[in-house]
Amino acid sequence: MRILSGLMEGYQTKEIAAMLGRRAPTIEGHIRILFAKFNARSRAHLVAMAMRAGLLDTHGAAAEPVSA
Repeated sequence: MRILSGLMEGYQTKEIAAMLGRRAPTIEGHIRILFAKFNARSRAHLVAMAMRAGLLDTHGAAAEPVSA
């Protein structure tokens, strides 16, 4: 979720890696996996799909789970 939040805020891969204490290639790998899971065509599309899926709120934070 923190990677998606970083993408939503417009951060580059290197910036997200620095914030999370990871290397850029690791973050790039996670982003590739997210692209595949959401069948996204761009970073903006990926963020939009994550929001539709309820994984992010409009402020970039991970959405709270909905209790039934």
